[in-house]
Amino acid sequence: MVNRVLRVIVLMAGLHGATGSHAALTPAGQMEVEHIFGFIAASGCEFNRNGTWYDSEKAAAHLRSKYGFLKYSLSVPEDVIDRAAAASSMTGKPYEVRCAGRAPIPSTRWLTDELTRFRLQPGRLQETRH
Repeated sequence: MVNRVLRVIVLMAGLHGATGSHAALTPAGQMEVEHIFGFIAASGCEFNRNGTWYDSEKAAAHLRSKYGFLKYSLSVPEDVIDRAAAASSMTGKPYEVRCAGRAPIPSTRWLTDELTRFRLQPGRLQETRH
């Protein structure tokens, strides 16, 4: 137990200072990230994290927590998907999403598809990615 707690502390410290620079999302990028979190929470889908299925609100809360540790090392919303929402930081196991009785799919595909859909909405300002 102590060993696991120590691993978590070391991991979180590493995530918090993952890069030497302090990248930051633009206001438009931050809006997209907030949309992603809201989309997850409202989806009603289930999320597989390390072999356990969680409801959408718990999944969104977990990813927000990971984002809190990573936010200064992320520069575009895709970084959030790739570094916080793709896999477990502890085990490396990919996250999966299962919606309305459909087969599970990788969380990265599901979230990237939603980000693309959100960006293509009429009247939405388009921003050049880094």
